[in-house]
This record gives sequence, structure tokens and C-alpha cells, in this order.
Amino acid sequence: MKITYELLKPIIVKKELNGNQIKIWFKTDNQDEPIQTIGIVSTQNKLTNKKTTVKEQQQAVINAFEGLQIFYKYDEVNNKWEYISK
Repeated sequence: MKITYELLKPIIVKKELNGNQIKIWFKTDNQDEPIQTIGIVSTQNKLTNKKTTVKEQQQAVINAFEGLQIFYKYDEVNNKWEYISK
């Protein structure tokens, strides 16, 4: 299954963008506390001070989630994420 931003959107409880760094908190219904991770937003043109695009930010969220993916499972029957405690 390909992870997309739309698929992750329901478990994103908070995002903070600071320059090219984005902090994201993920939490499912069966999870007591959110898990925080950090992603790096890659811009197309690094030589300018242009703001990052929504698409670039969304890709950074997807990339950051990859490190946390072992803690989550997507239930395709109920179309929702579940937290897996290790």
C-alpha cells in the first residue's frame, strides 16, 4: 500500500513549520499520547528564499512518517490507522 498525505491526514494532530523543518504529531484512536517526529522540507530551488509549497510540505510529512511506520497499521476494512505497541 502506498502511503499518501490524504491517508495520513486523519492521524495528524499537529504540524509546526519552522523554515525547512516540519514537526508532526501522529495519533490514532487507540493511542493515549501522540508520537512526534521531524521532517525536512525539500524545496525545488534552494538558492531562493521562497516559501515551501504545500506539496513539498506534504511530502516531508510522508517521509517523516516512514520512520514511525513500524508503530502503525492501516486497517483497510475499516479505513483507519491503528497504533501497534511494540
